[in-house]
Amino acid sequence: MSSRVRVVLAGVVILTLLGGAPAAASDATQSDVASYVLSLSSGAINAGIRSNDVAARYGIDLERDFPALHEFSLMLTSQQAALVAEDSDIAAMVPDSAIYLTDDPAGNSSASATVAAVDQRSGVDRIQADTIGLPDGIRAADVNVAVIDTGVSTKQPALNVVGGFNCLDGDVNSYGDANGHGTHVAGIIGARDLGSGPRGVVPGAQIWAIKAFDSSGESTVSNFLCGVNWVAEHADMIQAVNFSAIFARVNVGGCGVSSTGKVIDPVHQAICLLVDDLGIPFVVAAGNGGSMASNVTPATFPETISVGAIVDTDGKPGGLGERTKWGADDNRAGFSNYGPTVTLFAPGVDILSTTIYGGYVSMSGTSMATPFVTGAVALYRLVHPNATPAQIKNALIVSGDPGTWGTQPLLDVPRFLATDPSVVPVSRPATDPLAFGADGLPAR
Repeated sequence: MSSRVRVVLAGVVILTLLGGAPAAASDATQSDVASYVLSLSSGAINAGIRSNDVAARYGIDLERDFPALHEFSLMLTSQQAALVAEDSDIAAMVPDSAIYLTDDPAGNSSASATVAAVDQRSGVDRIQADTIGLPDGIRAADVNVAVIDTGVSTKQPALNVVGGFNCLDGDVNSYGDANGHGTHVAGIIGARDLGSGPRGVVPGAQIWAIKAFDSSGESTVSNFLCGVNWVAEHADMIQAVNFSAIFARVNVGGCGVSSTGKVIDPVHQAICLLVDDLGIPFVVAAGNGGSMASNVTPATFPETISVGAIVDTDGKPGGLGERTKWGADDNRAGFSNYGPTVTLFAPGVDILSTTIYGGYVSMSGTSMATPFVTGAVALYRLVHPNATPAQIKNALIVSGDPGTWGTQPLLDVPRFLATDPSVVPVSRPATDPLAFGADGLPAR
């Protein structure tokens, strides 16, 4: 059976694709049956073979189907798994491992935080999102973001939740949030400005809630693939995906394919299909381990836009704000992963955002930094509708602000939106991160 591991999602989720080979058994028993995620081979896809064809071939009922990804799941005995693994129509097969949601590893979520206790708009102010309005001809309702998370509350008046899908039970009408993480993330993306709390990067943006984790934080790899499949099926209306989570498993192969040409990772395959084939940017958390982001996925995948977190307590550059337990103002948050696979940084400490039943709460983590970038990316796609995910990633890099948090820049929304998508990143000359120009932004 697949191994079970403890994971974290309020800033970091670790989804592990672990599992030993099923034990051999002459007769199928309950303990000998396990769920597996499978990918169809390119030959099978080209031949028009579908998941239910494979299931019928072995006299097995199809458990779950992700047709837009050419992936599916089956409940198999060890004997059946051995047979299916040798089928030439199957490119990859991995155990559908259990995953869990636990507390914020940063340890400073505060349900008692009030608007008065936290700088309401430091994050939005620091990325300069407060200085822009919607470009001419673009409405907030034109911005559509999919949030794959614990669901998003429909009882929060600051949020414009327009639909979604519950991957836990397949219900299109029950994507509400009984945990809080997804609602907090959604608020950073698109909370309306109600005058008494924080606003999102794109106030009033349409949020599509893809519920892949239950109220206790438990889920499966297949639930995540369900969420990606939903986005793939609605690619014509979604500008960006927010996934404030990380996988513990690292795949160094290109798009889930090893150096020998063997497909080994259906998850990486699914992300590549979404990004490379369908053109949907996939924005992910770099992780809260305080170490190299290259040790976790999908932050290490070159197809993703991975986001680290900085401390910002005053909404301004210069490092003059108050110090926190995660470090000084305008420095990398102590919990944030770092390294060359991080695309850029955004504020991620004491971020005030929406709660399930109304009101606001402060949370910290790269989970909170990620949606700042997601909101900006979604807006960028409307301003530059022909931009590819790779061009968008490049534009984020060349338009960002340098600083003491690392070699990657900090999100700068106005400069990002004004950057031509055809621009190619170039090496920047070293600059004093505390030298500021007349506009109050770091000198270049």
